[in-house]
Amino acid sequence: KGVEVEYDTLTLEWRTVEGANVYTVRIRKEDMSTTTATVSKNSYSLDTLEPGKYYISVTAVSPGGEVIDSLPSDEIEFVREEETGLVFKLINGGKEYEVVDKGSATGVITIPSEYRKKPVTSIGDNAFRRCTGLTSIEIPSSVSSIGYRAFSWCTSLTSFEIPDSVTSIGADAFYGCTGLTSIEIPSSVSSIGERAFRGCTGLKAISISQ
Repeated sequence: KGVEVEYDTLTLEWRTVEGANVYTVRIRKEDMSTTTATVSKNSYSLDTLEPGKYYISVTAVSPGGEVIDSLPSDEIEFVREEETGLVFKLINGGKEYEVVDKGSATGVITIPSEYRKKPVTSIGDNAFRRCTGLTSIEIPSSVSSIGYRAFSWCTSLTSFEIPDSVTSIGADAFYGCTGLTSIEIPSSVSSIGERAFRGCTGLKAISISQ
């Protein structure tokens, strides 16, 4: 009992068991393959696990090598999600995530609505700046703000749809996006920063919903 996953850090944690010398972590994958690890503290990193579903239990062992009766724990389910390559940062007191960098992502990018069990609510300043390999991006309805120069000089960006959840677009957000030909701004957007579309030489139409 007391075994849980801290999703922000992908760390397995459990209560210290009196008399325990070490703990054995048993990780069973959905295909029934099993691995074990022995640690001397009451936490274990799950960061190296490949994407998939796992069932995890912890056993406390005494200095003499005996299993302590209060454990092994019940198995808990843990799902390691597929990483997007994007870089995220916790914001709003650790309640939400912001996309802060493209990381290894390129080409057609989909921003998830959740990351490590918390909503993704904003695209940060300069997050995709000069990401010249970006051709299309899908933004979830969880996002409410697009930051300063978030997509500036994304010269290959040809497709962009702003969801109804977005309320603000930062200054220079699409500065120099020469590949954009049209964009529709939903009625939910209450503020657009200066020069948001400056240098978008291919932009022929901007539609603003009422």
